[in-house]
Amino acid sequence: MVNTARSFIGAERLVVDGRRFPHDCSGFVRAVFLDALGIDLYQVQYGSRESNGVTIIYRYCRENGIIHTARTPREGDIVFFNNTYDRNRNGRMDDSLTHVGIVESVDRYGTVTFIHRTRVRGITRDTMNLYHPDRYRLGNRKEVVNSSLRVVRSPADRRPYLAGQLFDSFGSVFR
Repeated sequence: MVNTARSFIGAERLVVDGRRFPHDCSGFVRAVFLDALGIDLYQVQYGSRESNGVTIIYRYCRENGIIHTARTPREGDIVFFNNTYDRNRNGRMDDSLTHVGIVESVDRYGTVTFIHRTRVRGITRDTMNLYHPDRYRLGNRKEVVNSSLRVVRSPADRRPYLAGQLFDSFGSVFR
């Protein structure tokens, strides 16, 4: 699973068995699961016209596997985020399940490395530490422990929001 996610890093197109997937975060996760496990996370009973791809994947995990908020996930778990962009365009931080990625690893300090697709950088790695969600770096360490996932673009607020601050939950397709 993780090896499949790694193989997509830097990819311009998401194609599995001749099937092309949208080049967005949910398309990436869907393509990885189909390629690695033969599981289509977009089964009809879990989606609706109002649902975004992240919500459909979340519902799949909730119905077939588990959703959890443990600080140390397993490799291959799905990570869900809220408020990574203003989906409803109301200027408030009130948008749930807006981004998704796949956990690649967890280090001894609890920093989670995850693979996801961003609009600007494409399919890439980023980090999150739920023990220190408000910290970009820890002490003298050079490594980033919480990547920036959103910058609010308003005159009054141009601060970055870190992955640990926007975290919602982890999911697995297996119980």
